Amino acid sequence: VSRLVSPEKVCLATKAELEAALKPGFRFLFLNSANPNKRIHMLPPLAMEMRSRGIRDFIFITTMNPQASYTRDIVARFRSMKLEQHFQNLGPVAPDRVASLIACADAMCNICRVESFSNNFIEAWTMELPLVVTGSDWAQAACGRSALYVNPENLPECALALSRLMHDADLGKSLVEEGKLQLKQHPTSQEKTRLYFKEIERARDLGFCARSVQNKIRWPRMAW
Repeated sequence: VSRLVSPEKVCLATKAELEAALKPGFRFLFLNSANPNKRIHMLPPLAMEMRSRGIRDFIFITTMNPQASYTRDIVARFRSMKLEQHFQNLGPVAPDRVASLIACADAMCNICRVESFSNNFIEAWTMELPLVVTGSDWAQAACGRSALYVNPENLPECALALSRLMHDADLGKSLVEEGKLQLKQHPTSQEKTRLYFKEIERARDLGFCARSVQNKIRWPRMAW
């Protein structure tokens, strides 16, 4: 995790500023860019499903570029469905304000279709926030028991899972405690930097890879 993201890096003045700007309700934070892979476009129908089940006291907070066409489409859909009270896009957040923003949230969410890993995981565990992620193999391999797994394409199931997190304090505490354990399996930012330099030095010692050697490398074919 970045050294800028920890409870000690929360600025009380920044946190108070953000608290005043954020809409009320249980805050699900989606700290990501405007990219279809992030599946933020699933949030309008999810909000509608939650409301149809009587779940009202919630808000989805995003950090997408407001000028991106993807963002504008999502904003327009929330508006057309009359669900604006359940959505707030803050735009990109400066690195030194991320910890303060996370401290304003009630849960960190990542419903990406696929990623190799996500800083959101580390950030949630470090900031001791419940983590909600896509229930796919790549996410479960990374998070173990430290996340609430959802399928955003199954709206009823996803809505009930989020509702449970909103109203079950023991579930939230359990996820936070599991996150602390999961965090111990990862290097600190200082250790990560040391490992980077170790690999750079290893590459230096191995020397230049000639074109004749490069041509013998057979990369695995990836299925996307």
